[in-house]
Amino acid sequence: MLTVREATGDDLELCFALRRTVFIDEQEVPEDEEWDGLDDACVHFLACWGDRPVGTARLRVVDGKAKAERVAVLADARKLGAGRAVMEALQAEARRQGLPRVVLAAQLTALPFYERLGYAAWGGVFDDAGIPHRWMGLDL
Repeated sequence: MLTVREATGDDLELCFALRRTVFIDEQEVPEDEEWDGLDDACVHFLACWGDRPVGTARLRVVDGKAKAERVAVLADARKLGAGRAVMEALQAEARRQGLPRVVLAAQLTALPFYERLGYAAWGGVFDDAGIPHRWMGLDL
């Protein structure tokens, strides 16, 4: 069974371990780019399949909008709905905070995933940590 909760305390270490596995180990993002010093300013979410942590995301408020960041799901769990679940939790928190929009920088390979959630892309392709991205947004 898939569950999502706001991550605090020991859960944060689980989120960070997931990010290390997905971004640093799998996608070869440099550590100094992954650990940007902004985690303390964010609300973090943890998705678990039973007792196993499988996904995470963080919400940071930027210019009056929710910014979805560090959305990561383990490779063997990507068809379980964890990505959708953490994004729905993040969007619910953004609504709770009265934020009108969620924006994110999506890896090009993830554009179809975010489009299925109702996000629309704008602007050109840009590089982030050596990976091509585009901006996307969703009005809440």
